[in-house]
Amino acid sequence: MWKLLKYLSLAVFIFALLAVTALAYLWTTREPDECFIPDQYSLLSSKDTNGDAYQLYYVVAGWADKLEFLTLYRGDLVYDKCGGVSSEALDNVDIDRGPEGAANQAPTKIIIEGERIRIEYAPLSETMTPVSELPVEWRRPSKNAENL
Repeated sequence: MWKLLKYLSLAVFIFALLAVTALAYLWTTREPDECFIPDQYSLLSSKDTNGDAYQLYYVVAGWADKLEFLTLYRGDLVYDKCGGVSSEALDNVDIDRGPEGAANQAPTKIIIEGERIRIEYAPLSETMTPVSELPVEWRRPSKNAENL
């Protein structure tokens, strides 16, 4: 009985080792063209200033744990073949909300000043306004901010 158990456990070990080796081989020899799930971009607001088109996007990244942030671009977005954005962002700001830790707050307003994004927050309430419905205010840059 013990010999049978010994051989069975050895067989399971060899099978697991072969499976891990096969997965490692498949991972390292996969085509570089394979795409993963791209971030989701939603245009919130745009503005033409001095001949330049600025666009503010709400971005949701991640698969299981979602990260939310706002990204400001100049001009139209350029996408790669996987649907990801390859354009260079002017500014990128995380959205902090919810009852976790110190982020006991909800966004109430988005302000674009020059090429910088700022989010105003209020204490967390029962209902939160979706980011797509938040007011966006475009301001001229202050003397200390970058020019548009």
